[in-house]
Order: sequence, then C-alpha cells, then structure tokens
Amino acid sequence: MEGKKDSTKLLKLIHPIENALSELKSIVVRDSAVDALCHGAQLAIPGILQISPDLQKDELVGIYTQKGEVVALAQSSMSGETIEETPKGHAFETKRIIMAPNTYPKKWRTRPSKEKLRLMEENDDFTKRTFDCTNNRRGGWTSTRFWSVFTE
Repeated sequence: MEGKKDSTKLLKLIHPIENALSELKSIVVRDSAVDALCHGAQLAIPGILQISPDLQKDELVGIYTQKGEVVALAQSSMSGETIEETPKGHAFETKRIIMAPNTYPKKWRTRPSKEKLRLMEENDDFTKRTFDCTNNRRGGWTSTRFWSVFTE
C-alpha cells in the first residue's frame, strides 16, 4: 500500500477558506462586480445584492459571490441602514482580495479618455457603432446584427 497515495488525512486538515470566515458578517455581490473587486475596485452600493443584518460602520465583512465563494475582505464605510437608504456611492473599502482576478468574466469597462472621445466624434464613430451582444435587463440577448437575420 505504500505505492498508493491516500489523501483522506490531508483532506481532514485542509478546509475551505469560507469556513474560516464564517464568523464574519457577509455581503453578497452581483457577478458583474466580482472581477472589478478582484482587480482592486471598491464595492459600490449598486453592486450589492444582500447584506447581513445589523451591519455597523467600520465593521470587517466577507464579500461573497452568489454561489458563496469568498471574493475579498472589506471594511464597511456605512452602516447597513445607510446602505439600504442610499442609491449609490462606495459602501465598503477593500482590505484584502482573496479571489484571483479573471476568475469571473470582466463585465466592467473604463471610460475613454477625452482625447479618444474627441477623435471618435471627429470620425463620426458614434453613429457607425453596433454592438454584437449587449445584455438587456430582461435577461435576453439583443443585437442589431443578430436580430436582422431572423426578421429578413
């Protein structure tokens, strides 16, 4: 039996990090916010789906995906009541990122610079643009090119 590798003893010692963080209050975020958080962004109120009850300001919390995977540890900048009443703003300051970047798809984008916007305006790129896949709020996919195939 020396040739066979038995990992049962090792599995008894190693536990998921979520077990170690179970005593912390938790925040569940949108999947679209996960990759931005993994790249160091601060968590804004629109990215929050669920908050632990009785959350106080300056409290350490665990940030989780909708599947229950830990993303980061953060400190609250507002109380839970304030977060529920406020429509936008930064609610948490990221202290430690746990999930590796690019684990979730990138759903955030950066704004073009003023120079790039000026060039796009000069070249009339705003009117020529068509997006292949833009996710609408109903969950379906809409596209000018895709839709024209079925309507012709």
